[in-house]
Amino acid sequence: MPRALELLELELLKLAFELRSIRIAVIGDVGDLPFIEVPLKRGIEISIPRWLAKILLSRGLATHVEEGSVRRHISKVMFAHSVSQTKSLPQLEDFFYLSSNEELRREMEEAQRNLDFEAIKGLSKALKHYNAIASKRLSAILRALSLEGYSSIERSLSIEEKVLANSITRMLESWKKTFLSIELGEER
Repeated sequence: MPRALELLELELLKLAFELRSIRIAVIGDVGDLPFIEVPLKRGIEISIPRWLAKILLSRGLATHVEEGSVRRHISKVMFAHSVSQTKSLPQLEDFFYLSSNEELRREMEEAQRNLDFEAIKGLSKALKHYNAIASKRLSAILRALSLEGYSSIERSLSIEEKVLANSITRMLESWKKTFLSIELGEER
């Protein structure tokens, strides 16, 4: 049952991410949509749920409006981690991993399609930083959970990390119950 709960949590996390808004520029007339307040006409920029934006982007009716380079954002996060105290963990926004992963993939596909070797080189560096951030934070989470100091870092964690920490906590509790729990019988 714990495995099913973990899978459900991950699916719910992905759904919550898909419901978040992203900014697009409409490049083809779409018209009225039942749950969008304004008609989607060529030339407007609008924030809409990610899932709907993906549909419009895939059909060539919209383009993604850059809200800053994922490479720049990852570099800033990496810098924050490099200057932080060893006992503190810099704040990480919710959906950092899902959004960074999606943007890195999108930019890498575009760079490869355009044979933009400079962009590929920059994205490779960003990917190394991304993995280093994840490793450092995962180590901090595991350390905090094993030393029962999770509450000291919880507020700094992204929602993805909180789901991971909850899953690891359940797994550790089950392991402890199975292997470390010895019930003593009543003395007579």
